Amino acid sequence: MRRITFDRRTGRGPAVGVLAAWGLLTPAAPAARAQSDDFVVRANRLYSDIAPSNRSDTVVLPAASKMSAAPAGLTFARSRLLSAGGPGWSEAEAWAMGPEQRGVLEAIEAVTRGEDWRRAMAFGQPYGIEGVPIELVRARLYTELGDPALLSAARPYYLEALETVAILCNVEATRLGASGHARRAIDVMVNWTMLARQIADRQLTREAAWGLGHVAAGLERVRDLAAQDFTGARALTAEDYRAVVARLDEESGPLSLDRVKFPMADELGARQALGVIYSERGGLVNQRVFAPTLSRLGASEHPLKLFGESTRLSAVAAVQADKLDAEAELPKVFDDFSGRWRVDWWDRRMKQPYHATQMDRNRFAAIAAATPDMGQLFGLRQAARTEAVGTRQALAVGGYLVLNRSWPPTVESTRPRFVRAIEADPLNPDRAAGRTPAMEYFVPNGVNARPLGPRDEPRPHRIEVVNPRGTNFAAFVPGDNFVMYSVGADGARGWADQVQNTAAAKGADYLIWPPLLTLERAYLKQVGQQP
Repeated sequence: MRRITFDRRTGRGPAVGVLAAWGLLTPAAPAARAQSDDFVVRANRLYSDIAPSNRSDTVVLPAASKMSAAPAGLTFARSRLLSAGGPGWSEAEAWAMGPEQRGVLEAIEAVTRGEDWRRAMAFGQPYGIEGVPIELVRARLYTELGDPALLSAARPYYLEALETVAILCNVEATRLGASGHARRAIDVMVNWTMLARQIADRQLTREAAWGLGHVAAGLERVRDLAAQDFTGARALTAEDYRAVVARLDEESGPLSLDRVKFPMADELGARQALGVIYSERGGLVNQRVFAPTLSRLGASEHPLKLFGESTRLSAVAAVQADKLDAEAELPKVFDDFSGRWRVDWWDRRMKQPYHATQMDRNRFAAIAAATPDMGQLFGLRQAARTEAVGTRQALAVGGYLVLNRSWPPTVESTRPRFVRAIEADPLNPDRAAGRTPAMEYFVPNGVNARPLGPRDEPRPHRIEVVNPRGTNFAAFVPGDNFVMYSVGADGARGWADQVQNTAAAKGADYLIWPPLLTLERAYLKQVGQQP
């Protein structure tokens, strides 16, 4: 059997002739190819408002192309938990100090400067190889569309490199923090978070989801670094806390999660797919291209699945809706998603099933195959919002303590010195009469603490952690630290007795401080699994 290979000379995937020989592709006619390519042009036009001088990709990706591979076994998850001096640290530190890796860190800093979203740089690399330097194509720092080019079969290879960049930023932050440079360590992670925020504005769902996920992870790591300083040297000054909060400002800063764009290239990809599989005359499915084309969409990340997908789709080709019906169904799917993007998290529309899950997926197989899981974006955005609001308010409490040498009576007490305004917990539905309920905050056995019973003794606050990254565990917060949490998806104030950091978990709070990441690292050390 012949292997599917990537042609580094052209930057394209399997050659048309090879796939045609397998029966998995019918070369498109010139007119059809021109129409298909037009959708790629339209997708790339979504980035036309980014000035060439304001494109971050032209700075970061060339630097990333020179990076050395990360040490074996150093995954993104492990890089966030890694301890200076622990297993594998010397290799990770040596890698991060390499000149190529320093160049990447400098590039990220250069494209994330400034505190005004209006002047923030943006990631504007087009889809496909047109307009992408051949050096980046050879280094797989682009988005592959295949041949013929299909947006719905896109493979954003550049995200693999950015995942390694995320590892680098976490290692560098740990290195700086361990060297007594807490503020610089936090700045590295804020820089990374801002770059991830740029990816969240990309126009394919897979890119936007990756960006939002890394925004949330980056903000948690910012708090983790602050928490390590808080329980250690306390090198962060009140001005450090204030400056970081200002840089993360929602209204004026580049983070601006309420301004995250809803991805539009997926709808163009779905329309492109319809144009490919339907005959120009009669509006019926072109049997020769139906299964081969849709199998590419379902197996874009796993080429060997092409064979199985093609066989499965051949069985439903005869029951496909005609072109007019398919073109009428498609906007129902995407208008449903995009319409919800603009409404409140508690709007009744958010409780309804997505149209994409209700349509006949056999009759509209092309739309089903070309439509990614766009519903995931809503939870990812809400989790990122929760992380952002929580990070600003937790750092404000830390700054208040440093400045006043006493705990703030309430979160509201940190305004206006540390936060511009008191923001509502994104997961708290108590908004009647204009209320903006802040994150829940208390000091064990101290400020705002749960009242003790007549026989209760003061003790550290116990938190049961439902850990999405591994084993569940219990953690304890003493009275010289504080607890901050979101009420979570059920909107109930649970005193952070049980926490699970997702926007969907019921019966658990969303922990902000101490950061879950900090508690997890301490737990792993406690059980002899020092990361």
